[in-house]
Amino acid sequence: MDEWLPVFALPNVALDKAIETALVALVPPQDPRVTRLRDKHQAFNQFLGRFSDSFGVRFEPAVILLKADAPKMFFDIGALSSFRNLIAISAIVQNRALNMRHPHNHRAVFGEVFAFYPWMIDEEYQRLRVRTPALMGIHYVGELQGQSSPALSRPYVTVSSLDAPILQDLLRRWEHHYGAEKPDWRNVKIFRSLNMAYHASLMPALSDATFLDVGRLICLWVSALEILAHPEKKEVYKEDVFDLLDEAHWEQGVLKERSYAVVSKRTSVERTLAAWLCDKMYDCRNDFLHGNPVDRNSIRLPDTNRSIFEYAAPLYRMALAETLELEFDKPKPSLADPKACAEYLAARRSFVDPQRVIEDALLTAVVNPEPPEDEVSP
Repeated sequence: MDEWLPVFALPNVALDKAIETALVALVPPQDPRVTRLRDKHQAFNQFLGRFSDSFGVRFEPAVILLKADAPKMFFDIGALSSFRNLIAISAIVQNRALNMRHPHNHRAVFGEVFAFYPWMIDEEYQRLRVRTPALMGIHYVGELQGQSSPALSRPYVTVSSLDAPILQDLLRRWEHHYGAEKPDWRNVKIFRSLNMAYHASLMPALSDATFLDVGRLICLWVSALEILAHPEKKEVYKEDVFDLLDEAHWEQGVLKERSYAVVSKRTSVERTLAAWLCDKMYDCRNDFLHGNPVDRNSIRLPDTNRSIFEYAAPLYRMALAETLELEFDKPKPSLADPKACAEYLAARRSFVDPQRVIEDALLTAVVNPEPPEDEVSP
């Protein structure tokens, strides 16, 4: 059976090609599976054609498709939102890190880019239905005036721009986790953490955003990190998060060095730059959540004056990679085989490049960091 069902539309993102597993896919509107559904169901075709931005510019939304014969558990909203979350985080952590070095207004840096549109064609391809905590209802397709978010530009997201090592591992885990009778603890906390990270990645507010809203999101990023670091049968402490970051597989030497003083349990411990930055996030979390005095400087780093908020997503990426145990495990070829060596170097660079973007972003917290290495050697 090769039938696919449309389950959600995503009007805030323009996608170049499908991101998928054997059971679920986020696809652009020109995907052949969408085309077949449009040819078969006039109301679905009409639905996709009724979207525009706030100024009347027409577009067609991306769509999440689910295999019609997928096991029942994959139709659960928890599974579908987790699929969205892992794609969103794979894009957002890369783009926020890139923006720290090379600012650009049209990258996907906020979770709303991947938001589900609340109205969707029903199972009979006849009418629209909506179900949210605030609204349940049905309506006619021909009366829809679908819009993208007025607070965003619709970024063009290419699959090649995503954090491929993170994305590929999470897609594999997603299918295994939601198809398992007894989920593995590590996968439970990974997908729970991704839920928190997705909500931490949303815009602080709209036109009324203040530093208080930024502080609130820092609190959510700390929570996402704590869920990743949480031991199975005991409480989590900030030292667990620091250990996770210290033990990450850093590529650049300066990020491996434990030369930053972090006070833990009234004792000063030498840790990595990442752990030190995370400790600054904890300071913000405590001040903002507990009502301590705060101002705009509360979220600023010393020396560089950059916002600690900028570092939350890159730090989360490294903690996630360590939790996933991501490592480049392709064996080194013999130097006598130039073709194999070239293929090895290309594969290693593809694996390492997304992390180097993250590391370069983290190094903006240092006034005079070591210059990055230009080559990746076998």
